[in-house]
Amino acid sequence: PFNFNQYEHYLIASLNIKNQFVTVSRTHWFPPEIDHVNLFDLDDAPLILHNTHRSILVQALKSAGLKARVGWTANNIHSMLRWADQDLGIAVMPYSSSFLFKYMNSSQDISVKVLDNPCFYARTSLVWKKIILFLQQPDNLSVLLNL
Repeated sequence: PFNFNQYEHYLIASLNIKNQFVTVSRTHWFPPEIDHVNLFDLDDAPLILHNTHRSILVQALKSAGLKARVGWTANNIHSMLRWADQDLGIAVMPYSSSFLFKYMNSSQDISVKVLDNPCFYARTSLVWKKIILFLQQPDNLSVLLNL
C-alpha cells in the first residue's frame, strides 16, 4: 500500500523471514499452556482486524463454516494492540507487528499465540524513497541488509 512511483521496495520474504499471523489478546481467551490457536478458536469471537487483512481473514472463517464477528477494524497496529489490551477482543496481526506491544504501557495480561491451521503470512517489504540513489544500487542494497 505505497506509491510505486515515489518508492522502491524489496520483498523481505526473499531473506527467508516468516511473518506468520498471530493472535494478541488477554490471557483469558486462550490457556497459557498452548502456543498455537487455529481458525476454529476464532469462531464467533470478537475480532480486531487491520483493514488490510480483514477480507482474507473473514473469507477464511466463512469458508470454514465459521462465524466472523469483527468487532473492530483499524488502519493502525497501535490501536489494535490498545483495544486488545482493553479486552475489546482478539487482535489478529502479523507476528512482526506484535513486537510493538512490549513498548506500550499495558496490563501485561496479554498473550501472543501463533495462528495456524491454516497459516497466514504477511508479505513484508523494505521500502525507501527513490531519491536516495545509494539504496537503488543492488550491491548497496545487499550491504544495507547485512547491517
